This record gives sequence, C-alpha cells and structure tokens, in this order.
Amino acid sequence: MYLFDSNGARWRVIKTERTGSRPKGPFGRLIGVHLTLGEPDHPSIGDVAEDLCKLVDSDPDDLYDQFISHEQLKDLFRASRSAEELIAAADTLGAPA
Repeated sequence: MYLFDSNGARWRVIKTERTGSRPKGPFGRLIGVHLTLGEPDHPSIGDVAEDLCKLVDSDPDDLYDQFISHEQLKDLFRASRSAEELIAAADTLGAPA
C-alpha cells in the first residue's frame, strides 16, 4: 500500500498497527490504525500507471474488467498524463459515463 501526498511523493506503508476502537460511526465501528511509512520517492505518472497495470494483470477475480478488457483498461492508465487523469481512469475502471 502507498500513500501519496500533495507534492507527488509516494510513501510505502511498511507497517500497520491497530490502536483501538472508537464508538460506532456512520459506517460501523471505527478502528484506529497507526501507519509506519518508509522513505518517500517521487514516481512519474508512467511508473504509477505501470504499477496499476501490474494489479490488473494479477487480478484473479476479473474485478478490473467489469466494463472493458484488461488491455483496454491498461491502455487508459498508460495514456494518462496527469494524476487527475490516472485517478479518473482508476476510479471508473472504464465504466461508461
């Protein structure tokens, strides 16, 4: 898992620890989690797109081809030229508007 900050840095989550529970919220019981992050790197949009393509290739349940083929979805990722375009492609998984 990675976290991205507003400056484009990517932080790998290297450890998670449960810190307790909180009262029930609108989506059920909230669980506190402490994340330990590695050193940041600054991947290109192309690098992030290739990471997403690897997820698509390793998808045994075909979650990623609900609307278009794996190859078409990977083409959408690879054609993204900004974080916004990449997020939109990942968010819709190629679903028609």
